[in-house]
Amino acid sequence: MSSGTPDSFTMEAALLEVEKARLAHSGARDQLARELVRPPMPPAAQDGEHHVRETARLLWEMAGRPEGSAERDWRRAEQLVHAAASGC
Repeated sequence: MSSGTPDSFTMEAALLEVEKARLAHSGARDQLARELVRPPMPPAAQDGEHHVRETARLLWEMAGRPEGSAERDWRRAEQLVHAAASGC
């Protein structure tokens, strides 16, 4: 960069990071919108969903907070919570 022109690799890497951030932001925005328009659930269903949500969050954090794993984490959390509830 001493010549005064930006390094093309550095610029491409920065653009890639901006795109990743844009996608993450859009995903979070869309999930928030879905949560806001969803009808309220009965208390028992809310409690079960709370356990699934917390379990999915823990799975995600234990995996190093990877991008794009929300659906997989949620399905695995549902399996774990349902197995625990049924005593398996």
